[in-house]
Amino acid sequence: MIMLFHKTLLMSHPKTYIMSRKKKTLGVSHMLDYANNQLKRTDTDATRDFKSGVCAMIERILHDTENYNGFMFITPNDSDHGSLGYFSRKYF
Repeated sequence: MIMLFHKTLLMSHPKTYIMSRKKKTLGVSHMLDYANNQLKRTDTDATRDFKSGVCAMIERILHDTENYNGFMFITPNDSDHGSLGYFSRKYF
């Protein structure tokens, strides 16, 4: 039996409490800044696959919220399709 306890705690057993989760909303500009910082990284953990995932994530957010304003390559001379430079971008 589960009983509501003080609006934020659920009690299913006298010594077991489950806190309710609070929702937190992150702004699009916060996620855009985070993605751009990840895409300009040059350390060994910033692989092509990592950056490809960041691009997919931020493009989805920007398109779904109608905030997509394009991007530019950080190093235009190294922007062949599928290369590490192709995914080194800055979104607007």
